[in-house]
Amino acid sequence: MNNYTERQLEIMQNPVKTIRAYCLECCGGDRNEVVACTLSHEQKRDGLSKCPLYPFRLGKNPFFKRTERNLTDEQKQTVADRLRLGKEKATDNAQ
Repeated sequence: MNNYTERQLEIMQNPVKTIRAYCLECCGGDRNEVVACTLSHEQKRDGLSKCPLYPFRLGKNPFFKRTERNLTDEQKQTVADRLRLGKEKATDNAQ
């Protein structure tokens, strides 16, 4: 049986989070080093190969653009109802 924590399982199920975890490992666990990483996919440094994961290093998909949603009051109510029902189901399943 695997001895993975819930957080590790969550990371393994999300490719972007897996890439973020890899980048943290590559930079010795230092978050500032991940931000300042110089192994961009566009350059080569000191004989090190380019990193194809560079655009994803911050844990976000740079190619996914969120658009602002302008919902009507009726749509907002529908979303709120669905969220409430989902939370109720989750609490019922937890008991």
